[in-house]
Amino acid sequence: DSSLGNNAGGDTGTEYATIGLSRAAGTVQNYVAPSTLNGTFAVDVYKSFSVTGTGVAYGSGLFDGLTLATGHLIVEDSFGASASVVNGDTLNVTWTWTH
Repeated sequence: DSSLGNNAGGDTGTEYATIGLSRAAGTVQNYVAPSTLNGTFAVDVYKSFSVTGTGVAYGSGLFDGLTLATGHLIVEDSFGASASVVNGDTLNVTWTWTH
């Protein structure tokens, strides 16, 4: 539904650029390599955001770059429920990618 933007570089849609929820690099963890050629792999991408204001987060996305000009949206999803955040909160997001 492109609620975070579309896959064009520079398009932000409803992306937060403030309150500590702006685009940032995640940590790759829990990589499971494929056991055969063209086999399935799995990996998590984790990011902990330190909130510096007040807002509501509805979902998150993975991008192939950190800048608005060059980063393209790879995937997005909404949270099961919106997350109301205030200054001092921590929002932890984990994406699990299996292919």
